[in-house]
Amino acid sequence: MHIRRGQFSRAVLDTLRRASDAMTARDIAMQIASDYRIEVTATAAMNRLVAKIRQTLTSHRGALASEKRGDAVLWLAEDDSISASLRPLEG
Repeated sequence: MHIRRGQFSRAVLDTLRRASDAMTARDIAMQIASDYRIEVTATAAMNRLVAKIRQTLTSHRGALASEKRGDAVLWLAEDDSISASLRPLEG
């Protein structure tokens, strides 16, 4: 299974919305890989997924809270602001 074109941002933001605690990009990548059965056993595959997630998080920064802890950045959904930043699904 894979994420349909145009749905990656929604998958990332939905993962954060469901999380009970703040998550790093790598935490989000592991959850998405599990949810969508994406093969990331190779380090390079995981690193590509993490990079894409970081890019997505940065582009939706206004709808998210982030905090730097050491070398990691923790991300958290800010309730309804995520819904407002997403376009509705089409057909």
